[in-house]
Amino acid sequence: APHPSAADAGFLGFALAALVGLAFLTPAGSGLATLRGVLDALLVGCGVGLVAWVVVLDPVIDSSGGLAQAATAIAHPVAGAVLLTVAVLTLAQTSDSPVRWGLVGVAVLAVAASEAAFAYQLTGSTYATGPIVEWGWRIAFCLLGLAGWLVETGPPGDLHAGPAPRDSVRAGLLPYLPLAAAVVLVALEATGGVGLDGVEVACIAALVLLVLGRQYVTMRENQELTRAIREREVELHHLAFHDPLTSLANRALFLDRLEHALGRAERTRQPVSVAFIDLDGFKAVNDTLGHAAGDALLVAVAGRLRGALRSADTLARLGGDEFAVLVEQGDDATAAARRLLGTLRDPFHVHGRSVAVSASIGVATVEPGQDT
Repeated sequence: APHPSAADAGFLGFALAALVGLAFLTPAGSGLATLRGVLDALLVGCGVGLVAWVVVLDPVIDSSGGLAQAATAIAHPVAGAVLLTVAVLTLAQTSDSPVRWGLVGVAVLAVAASEAAFAYQLTGSTYATGPIVEWGWRIAFCLLGLAGWLVETGPPGDLHAGPAPRDSVRAGLLPYLPLAAAVVLVALEATGGVGLDGVEVACIAALVLLVLGRQYVTMRENQELTRAIREREVELHHLAFHDPLTSLANRALFLDRLEHALGRAERTRQPVSVAFIDLDGFKAVNDTLGHAAGDALLVAVAGRLRGALRSADTLARLGGDEFAVLVEQGDDATAAARRLLGTLRDPFHVHGRSVAVSASIGVATVEPGQDT
């Protein structure tokens, strides 16, 4: 005292430094998550700002004697409100180390409380060095020091790992707490017969727009999540019925289509044939060129076999170097088998090597009226 003084630069500078630190520790987002984070920041900031205006700023401006003292008195609670806003949003996005982050949150809350109390005392010309309101700062630095000590004594690399993102109902509702406090405070002010001034009306309008915008972004996020779940279900269904290496039908899908083909053959009186193909000498390819070359050879063989069949036929990889073909709708199974063997006459080029492949093939046919 008196104020403003050089000490104010240190107190206000701490708020700026703390904002930079929280910015480094906040989990990075992308797309709509980033937009939702910005809306949350504006929502919390506007709510806290409205509360600060009603409780602190409006009385300070009305009762402050000089411009410099009024600016100082206003700057401190505003800095505390902004710092508290960012801290609330950071805590809403974190799930790891609840003790350490809880200490940081309580520390920031203590700073904001001391800033608000200091503004009241400064406006009433009752501030003197060493009052009880400054204990918020002392408590805050002790808590921050304790949190830093816990980080230093934590697991290696934990200091730079950053908080793990959290997506929960509690975290989603946290940005609405300052909004609820602002609404209650304004409602109490209105019921007490005090009219709303221009700043309060502007803050309320901004809060309404921000809430609407956040709800829209949340709806879009839910739509994207639903689409991602459906795409994942399609992918899982494909993996359940297709070979992951060649993308051919696997044994489960082949047996399912064979069962349906046999049932349809009983009604249509058409033959159904199954060709079983076993590559000769495939183990030697794996032993001499390696399993990567063997996998590349299987993919190439599957491509040639698929090209020799009609779209109505089902080609499946049963496992290893064994393939099966379901031939139906009146096609000649023997002719199909010859076409399949013909595709293997030319050598395959695998990892810069020419590899000749032969195969053994057998055909089983169910004729109309034959017991299956």
